[in-house]
Amino acid sequence: MARQCCWRAMSSATRNMATITPYCQDNEITWLKWAEFNTALFELTKQTIALRKRMGSLNRDQWWSGENVQWLNIEGEPMTVEDWQNRETKSITDSF
Repeated sequence: MARQCCWRAMSSATRNMATITPYCQDNEITWLKWAEFNTALFELTKQTIALRKRMGSLNRDQWWSGENVQWLNIEGEPMTVEDWQNRETKSITDSF
């Protein structure tokens, strides 16, 4: 029942808007609302793009694997299952 309702809503939205993907639209779906411009989000986005450009492992067009990425804990040791599940530890590092 829930699937049918969800499918109907998606089908209706698709029919009413022709498409819900904004990449090819020049209308208010994709227009920026300058009065509502979020400077903090803009700065975060700029920093994220710059970080991705600087970090070689994020800039390559390939999947991460044991050959090109090492997953280490905060002590510099290989990650264990316990490390992955520890919600208190947060860190990201890359060697350039």
